[in-house]
Amino acid sequence: MIDPLGGVGGAAFKDSILFNLNPDFNQDVLAYTVAHEYHHLVLNDTPELSSIDTSLDSVIFEGKADAFADRIIKDVKPPWDKPIDEAAKKHVARLIGNGEADYQEITMGNTEKDIPLWSRYSLGRDILTHHLKANPDLAVKAWTYEENDDILKGYKYQDLLK
Repeated sequence: MIDPLGGVGGAAFKDSILFNLNPDFNQDVLAYTVAHEYHHLVLNDTPELSSIDTSLDSVIFEGKADAFADRIIKDVKPPWDKPIDEAAKKHVARLIGNGEADYQEITMGNTEKDIPLWSRYSLGRDILTHHLKANPDLAVKAWTYEENDDILKGYKYQDLLK
């Protein structure tokens, strides 16, 4: 799975980041991944925000990390930074809200349930993009520590996700 990611894979754990790199990895993608995973570490230091109890929690967790990385590393776009059509977005939001889509499915996709690959990241990015456009003066620290319910306010699929 790291080939479509510029030869870079990363995962944040409690207080460390693990990277998987292909020999010909893209250095810009590595920089983006470092910023993305660093943001996860920041949230991991905040117990009330680091627990990912639901698929929705994981979606917003990823959206926050991408929003942070987008501000730090310019002109690098992860493969999930592609618009999901509204019907698919609404469908995935409904499955998440109903508890019918788990963490694995919204990450890796599920053709039987019509869940696209990387939906967790794409939907998280969409939610945070909406929130930050609606609140352009919010500082990074403010939205990093903002509660999920506040981030979802006004999002077009807010009712489906709850």
